[in-house]
Amino acid sequence: MDLSGYDPDIFQPIDVLHNPPLIARSDETVKVVFDFENTFCMRFLISCIPEGLLNYSYGDSEAFQTVPLNYEIVDEMESLVARLPAADQNGGSLRYYAEFTVPEAGYTQRYPGAGTIDLFSTDDFIPVELPTEKAVKPGEKVYIFFRLRAKQVASGNV
Repeated sequence: MDLSGYDPDIFQPIDVLHNPPLIARSDETVKVVFDFENTFCMRFLISCIPEGLLNYSYGDSEAFQTVPLNYEIVDEMESLVARLPAADQNGGSLRYYAEFTVPEAGYTQRYPGAGTIDLFSTDDFIPVELPTEKAVKPGEKVYIFFRLRAKQVASGNV
């Protein structure tokens, strides 16, 4: 397969769509979901879902473990998914990166391109007490939005 039309820094054959979990309780299991736009399947008669592996670690450990990403329908999209604990028994937070392979093309792509995606985990969320809402009476102004005209701005009458 000719990969000369792709630039690994700008335009890759597989566009990975991923909304990472950012924060979770330490005792939670997080769902890691990847969606794709695979240009290989637009050009060749192959599956649009690449094969995927999730490489993960906890805390500062450089020893990564691997788990296959499983095919699931998520929000009516064909996705690759893994479910992992947000933290290990020592309280280290999940860190991960994924590798996607299109065997028919002999192509593998890493996501993110470098480094890891790091989850923040906490034993307990801090409750935040918000003040009670101040009631607004009918017809009462809440916000006033000013529209400035060019003449006002130019004259300094703002």
